[in-house]
Amino acid sequence: MKSTKKKSIILHEDSSVTDLLNLIQRKQKSLIRLANSEMIVLFWLIGHKLTVHFDSAERIKIEKTTIPYLATRLVAKYGSFLSESNLKKMRIFVKLFPELSEVKEVAHFLNWEHVLLLLQIPDWNTRQIFLNDKINQGLTVKDLRAKISLRERSKISNLRKRGLIPPFNKIPKNRTRLLQIPLTYELLVRNDKSLKNVFKEPMLSSFRKITQPSNGLAKNKKKTIRDQVLKEIEEEIEKFRRFQNTWLNTHFNFLFWELGKYINERKLLKGKGANAIIRNMSLLLEGRYGKSFSQKQLFAAIKYAQQFQNPGIVSRIAHLISWEHILEILPLDEIEAVLFYCRLTANKGISVKVLRKQIAEGIYQQTPRAKEVEKALLYSLENPMRHTTIVKNRNWTEIGTSFNYRFDDINNSSPVQNIFKNSYFTDFIST
Repeated sequence: MKSTKKKSIILHEDSSVTDLLNLIQRKQKSLIRLANSEMIVLFWLIGHKLTVHFDSAERIKIEKTTIPYLATRLVAKYGSFLSESNLKKMRIFVKLFPELSEVKEVAHFLNWEHVLLLLQIPDWNTRQIFLNDKINQGLTVKDLRAKISLRERSKISNLRKRGLIPPFNKIPKNRTRLLQIPLTYELLVRNDKSLKNVFKEPMLSSFRKITQPSNGLAKNKKKTIRDQVLKEIEEEIEKFRRFQNTWLNTHFNFLFWELGKYINERKLLKGKGANAIIRNMSLLLEGRYGKSFSQKQLFAAIKYAQQFQNPGIVSRIAHLISWEHILEILPLDEIEAVLFYCRLTANKGISVKVLRKQIAEGIYQQTPRAKEVEKALLYSLENPMRHTTIVKNRNWTEIGTSFNYRFDDINNSSPVQNIFKNSYFTDFIST
């Protein structure tokens, strides 16, 4: 009898670990996918700024001196992704892919290296064939380079040198959309293996520099064209930074909630041997994905999911503060106190150490009307407004439902504006 019980525990553990490993792996790939796609959209927006300012004939001469000027300043501040060569290619990117909405669709499947290969093809129809081959087959950069035959690329290069074709041909008026099949989860997963991990070298250093917060926009007293362009590009980069850091932080926090929810639903903490299961589970997860999944972390994730079950409350907490901050608020019993300290942390940009001190000093209890304010917020989170969106394309129609949770009272949460300061995140994403 004893040996039978022991065997059933081990089998239960193996099944659970496999499920959790798959959950963690899916989350990691989705973070890599978004980081890539948003960066490609950013490069398109930068290319659009350059095109708007330098598309007229009288400004072509100015561009020859302005692009190097911009590159020098942008590389120093934001890293090598904004080199002179890349800035020029961003302009071509906009010329060849003129619709931002379509770029956002295909960006989920591409690295910047994929885009650079596609920019070598001047013909719209040929370029679209290679793009959809890449998406349908989940081609890596190496695979796509091989598919675009050496003969084809040599032919294009020779014609350009002889001046027989322009850098790119005009886009047909009756063209089809870039993405010719519905954007599905299965299609995204098929392409995940083809995307390079921007959180690992050789891309990490450049991605980290373009993502980390800066000391503000460039201050130029002169109102020249190049200074205006520099300012507009920096504004786009700062928007990108805020979104990237917030989104990555939010979904990393959701990962812990989903882990805890899974363990709770499987009732792994009930019965004999429960602690042994969690301990062995943590050893396997920690060995694969780092310190974020230690035994202590798993128990914190379990409590996180037990304590916060309403989607609106979970979303607000995950959106406003880091996982390190969440660990400090987990011992609080009163939900209004939790929401109060989330708001305080986000508004004041306080560190984990300061948050711990403020909780110990009972700042919530000392603040007038704190409970009343958070109670009103709690009602709106538990009763969100529902929105239905319909997106019609030439090839399909998408219907989606979203809920309007309350984040508008806090526009920019300081604690989540540099995801690379989150040691749990950096340890997890780099594995």
